[in-house]
Amino acid sequence: MCRFYYYTTYLFDILSPFYLILASVDRVLVTSTNARTRQKSTPRLAYICIGCGTLLWMLFHCHALILTDIQEIAPGLFLCYPRAGPYVVFMGYYSMFVKAITVPLLMIIFGTWTANNIRKVRQRRIAPVIMNNGNTARNSEQPFHSKDRQFVLMVVVDICIYVVCNTMLYVVVIYYQIAQNTGLTPIGIFLSLVGSFLSDISYCIGCYAYLFISKTFRKEVKRLFFCQ
Repeated sequence: MCRFYYYTTYLFDILSPFYLILASVDRVLVTSTNARTRQKSTPRLAYICIGCGTLLWMLFHCHALILTDIQEIAPGLFLCYPRAGPYVVFMGYYSMFVKAITVPLLMIIFGTWTANNIRKVRQRRIAPVIMNNGNTARNSEQPFHSKDRQFVLMVVVDICIYVVCNTMLYVVVIYYQIAQNTGLTPIGIFLSLVGSFLSDISYCIGCYAYLFISKTFRKEVKRLFFCQ
């Protein structure tokens, strides 16, 4: 149970931001001004990416099932902890480079990319089409629909919530990984606990954010609860 607990903790801790990154990539495709790029956003591609990505992370974290032991840190006090030595160093650098740097950076990049695409769409001026009979017709092609725009906003808000709520925890992780010889200090432990608390909040307030920003989501929730 000790090893399985660590395995599931590592796995689900990375799957949540991974799925959010995939959603942000999909929104980049949907908001593109290029029609061929928008066509790449398909359920089939989403299923493939989710399935392959989940399998990859499941295999990658199998080390937790082998290199995690129950250790006696004090007389009569046992704690489930990664095996001392190079494995602890590896997990420290993994937490710093993957979860504390790469994940937020990718979210910021794709979120900014999506916002830039939306700005281009709003500024885009579609030239009128001159018909053979001399009349002028406007191109009615819409880059993406209203529901897509709402989903884009939901994903961007999700990214902002995740980055803001996890910033303190990531700063603490990076600091202790750089200053490995300083040891844990009371203020460091306090900041770690506060950061962990804020990180957990990011998984709880998404629903309330959706209710606030998405009219479609509010209607669906209302229909679900009132069985309409």
